[in-house]
Amino acid sequence: MTAIEQTTSNPGVGPAPGSAVWAAVDQGARQYRADATSCRRGRYRTAVAVADGVGDSLDAAWSGQVAADTAARAGQAVSAPEALAEARDVVASVDPAGAGDSALVVAVGECATGWDIAWVGDCRAWTWRNGTLEQVTTDHTVAEGMRQLGEGAPPPNAEHILTSSLRCRLVPDGTVTLGPGPLLLTSDGVHKSLGRSEIEAVLSADPADPCEAMLAAARLAGSRDNAAALLITPVW
Repeated sequence: MTAIEQTTSNPGVGPAPGSAVWAAVDQGARQYRADATSCRRGRYRTAVAVADGVGDSLDAAWSGQVAADTAARAGQAVSAPEALAEARDVVASVDPAGAGDSALVVAVGECATGWDIAWVGDCRAWTWRNGTLEQVTTDHTVAEGMRQLGEGAPPPNAEHILTSSLRCRLVPDGTVTLGPGPLLLTSDGVHKSLGRSEIEAVLSADPADPCEAMLAAARLAGSRDNAAALLITPVW
């Protein structure tokens, strides 16, 4: 599924910049599609989110979609950390038994003014400027924690063990503020199958649908996981 949206920040007021949004989700070989994207547009800002439900179950699929939708909806009126907190509260209140959980990244702002970003887990945010892709979030995983502590190469399974999620807070929620420019959000089905340079190459090729192209490249690289990507770029 791909959604493409083109909007204008200040309709009718000179050549104000707008934004184009691409989003795609792929179920892969999983039984359930637990990754999700969401985009909500307010009068003066946009809120976008990518979520990755933990596991391969109906609960994971539910929590991923609810997390993305809630964060994007809340982000029209509040900051990114507050939008993430709202998603956490909704998932916990609707499912108090704790069967569903999710990683999540949410960004609030505009390409023309900059971005307020918050995340838990290993969903990522990236800047895409002048042909260069730069990761601006840090994975909340056991593997990344080991690397930061200088403990040597982590075992492969450590890449998939989260140290934060909507229900787990072994580390604080991540936050970062960015200046103006395009923004890419991905789930681990994309960035753990494709390296930075490979994602960069997909974007540099200027495909008609960059998110679908990213997911296709991840499948060709052997990904069998759910995968999600959302790209927002300025349009004049």
